[in-house]
Amino acid sequence: MLRKFALIMLLPLCFCCRKHSSTPGIPVVKPPYGKMIASVAYYTDSTLDNTKYYTYDAYNRVAHSSGTNGDSTSYSYSGNTLVAATWGSGVYGQKITYTLTNGRITSYYGGTDPNQVSSGGSYTYDEAGYLVSGSTFQLSHSSQSGTYSYVSGNCVSIIYTAVMQIPYSYCYQYGNAANSLGNANYGMTFFGKDNANLPTSAVFIFNNNDTTFTQYTYDFATDSTVLKRRLAITHGTTSISRTEMYTYR
Repeated sequence: MLRKFALIMLLPLCFCCRKHSSTPGIPVVKPPYGKMIASVAYYTDSTLDNTKYYTYDAYNRVAHSSGTNGDSTSYSYSGNTLVAATWGSGVYGQKITYTLTNGRITSYYGGTDPNQVSSGGSYTYDEAGYLVSGSTFQLSHSSQSGTYSYVSGNCVSIIYTAVMQIPYSYCYQYGNAANSLGNANYGMTFFGKDNANLPTSAVFIFNNNDTTFTQYTYDFATDSTVLKRRLAITHGTTSISRTEMYTYR
């Protein structure tokens, strides 16, 4: 549970700014805060678990990510379609095809068999570009849906409900530091506009009573980019310390 929660919490989201490129219809993404992320090293306590590297195309869209654990993902773009193909230690994992509307993911489908669809979903956004709801399905499991709530440009809660699955939710608090670890910094603005600030704490509630707490602290460079993020995670009597170390292009 702790590992699942921590991985989900690392998912980056951010607001993006755009300027026109020399190719009509394709914007060059410029992060509103910070720089494009080159790598993230993940530690549990003092043990290095994985280092993930990112490359980008001419429009600052993510093109490829790879980890020292052997996992990798390639991204290809064509019109309003994005295809993400993943491998684990050189072995094919899955291919997901996304449909984009106004540059944001509105639906997707895919699976571990390239010739068969086994999962999919859809997303909706408000007028400002924030993700407000999503639904997913898997043929081997049940479907689930989530709703997102925002205050002052920050997502303060996510509530997931599911058919024949256990519900869970997240609640977040934020500080004053600008969010320099978001979608635009990873070339992933297709996830929509995200939080204005970096989170300082989170609460994950599983099955309405199983609670995990996370506290975030940061080390910043002189230009306000994040050099290090620490996660102090507590679940019952178990505590785990995780650290992320960032480099930039």
